[in-house]
Amino acid sequence: MATILTERAALRLLRRTGCAALGLDVSATKIGVAVSDPGRTRGLPLGAIRREKLDARGAATRRVSVRIAEAVAAHGAGVVAVGWPLELSGAEGKRCREVRGFVDDLALATPVTLVDERFSTRAARAALAEAGAPAARGAEDAAAAAAILETLLAGLGSARPSRFFGD
Repeated sequence: MATILTERAALRLLRRTGCAALGLDVSATKIGVAVSDPGRTRGLPLGAIRREKLDARGAATRRVSVRIAEAVAAHGAGVVAVGWPLELSGAEGKRCREVRGFVDDLALATPVTLVDERFSTRAARAALAEAGAPAARGAEDAAAAAAILETLLAGLGSARPSRFFGD
């Protein structure tokens, strides 16, 4: 089970350790993945992990946890920022419960923080269109994960606004 930190605690940890952060955009079928750049000012899209249907023994969840843990280790991430799909009103709805269940099932040693992801997919689509990048399988999910991560990184004070948020 993952340890969940407040955004404030996650930012303190990032400041204290200087480590990278990983961003996740969780949907029913895929998980977009992004990592912070060395200066922790941008989210860099890495790709997407396909989610399988759950089986009775939780093997599908374990496989996803292993893939995320591998990304954490490969990039030296000290925090994982998971998109928190609030309703437009700011209320927590069905999607928040689904994401919370996913986070609760993650077997990560790395702390997780939940980051408001409202408009991240829209921002990702706009960024991909502006860059002329094709919306290849998983590209939108990874770009949304980068936008989620940049929302967290903006709290470090060193983060600059990026193309995901209106540049």
